[in-house]
Amino acid sequence: MEDVSLKAVNCFFDLALAQQNLQVAKINYSNADTLYKIAQGRYNIGTIAENELLQMELSLLNAGSSLNSAIVDLEVKKFQMRSFLGFNEKVDLKLIISKEIPELTVDVDQALEIARTNNPNIIAFECQLIEAERDVAKAKSEKGLQADLYASIGYTQQSEEFSDVYVNPQEQQRFTLGLNIPILDWGLGRGKYKMAQSSQEVIRTTVEQSRNDFVQSVYLNVMQFNLQDDQLLIAAKSDTIAQKRYDMTKQRFLIGKVDVLDLNISLSEKDVAKTNYISALRKYWSNFYNLRKITLYDFIKDQSLDTDFDELIE
Repeated sequence: MEDVSLKAVNCFFDLALAQQNLQVAKINYSNADTLYKIAQGRYNIGTIAENELLQMELSLLNAGSSLNSAIVDLEVKKFQMRSFLGFNEKVDLKLIISKEIPELTVDVDQALEIARTNNPNIIAFECQLIEAERDVAKAKSEKGLQADLYASIGYTQQSEEFSDVYVNPQEQQRFTLGLNIPILDWGLGRGKYKMAQSSQEVIRTTVEQSRNDFVQSVYLNVMQFNLQDDQLLIAAKSDTIAQKRYDMTKQRFLIGKVDVLDLNISLSEKDVAKTNYISALRKYWSNFYNLRKITLYDFIKDQSLDTDFDELIE
């Protein structure tokens, strides 16, 4: 279920980013068209060189290409989201991206304790150790002298009807008792015992390493999650600053204070900042649901993730 949640996060933010990219592409195309027309007027009166006019025309063409790509990408992401939700092509999707995140800081030691209690990998580690100990005990019991004792008893009867074959068997009986004792196994049992011991040591080392990796994974996930809210604030601030810088650069370009190169740089920085903000928001929720998956615990509601499977089956 937590894997489904993580997939939902990815589908949501894939569509959110495509939606954001289309919005940005439309604005950029509109701006590029306006600026190109202004550049044509300036070129006609001789205030800018032909090189700058060509640069503005190239920016317009690139903006048109980016707009077409954004339109196609949005439809692809909508299709993927509809497929995930089980909707048909008649359902249109427009996401509302919430900028609010919960005020949450996860305690590392608490998360580790919860993970050790809830995560099924911990039980799997214990099972591996128990199974290895079982194999050693079995190999040890089989390495010495062994004997197989068997017995059989039989009755005879005959009849023209199949149903009468097992009715009132005759007095003739047969009883067999046997004993199989291997005289020499050429060290096979002892070899199996040594191999079981070696396998147990390998499993013990592997489990210990897996436990250490598990603990480190919990620590890293908690640390990444606790830092991601700061990263999100930085991305939001960068987005605001980049947008203001572009608006100022655009106004200065309109009055001839900056050239096309500065305008394109500020445009690129604005677009990157918006993409980074969506990416930071995606990473925050991905880290949150990944932490839920490891610990099987909802840190917002402060409770374990429990499910009534009987209700699900119904």
